[in-house]
Amino acid sequence: MSSDPLSRFRVIDLTRARAGPTCVKQFADFGAAVIKVEAINRVGVPCGPSYKVDELFGDPDIHLPLHASVQHRRLGQVKLVNQMVELSRTPAQLRSAIPELGEHTDAILADLGYDARAIAGLRARRVV
Repeated sequence: MSSDPLSRFRVIDLTRARAGPTCVKQFADFGAAVIKVEAINRVGVPCGPSYKVDELFGDPDIHLPLHASVQHRRLGQVKLVNQMVELSRTPAQLRSAIPELGEHTDAILADLGYDARAIAGLRARRVV
C-alpha cells in the first residue's frame, strides 16, 4: 500500500481553466490517479466540464441548440438553457418561462375541484 494520502482515490479531470489544473496536479502529487476527460471520451463515454450558464453559452465545443427563447410575463423575452437530450419519439420543447410565485395557484386549485368562491375563501384566510 502506498504511503501517499490520496493513493486510494481516482480523480476525473474535467478542468479547462481557472484553478482546476492546479488542483488536479495537487491531487496527483498526493497520490491520486488522475483520469483526463479526453481519455474517457476516447472510449465512448460522453462527459465534460460542469459550467455556469454564461460559460455554457460561450463554449465553442458545444454544438447543441443550447438555449430556447421564451416569453416571460414580467421580463419579456428571456433565454433559458434548453433540454440537453434530443429524443426522437418524445421531443422536448420549452414553451414557457418559470412561473411567478403563485401564478398558477388558482388554476391548480380549480383542477382539484375548488370553485372561485372556495379559492377566494382560502385567499381571505391567507391559506394561499
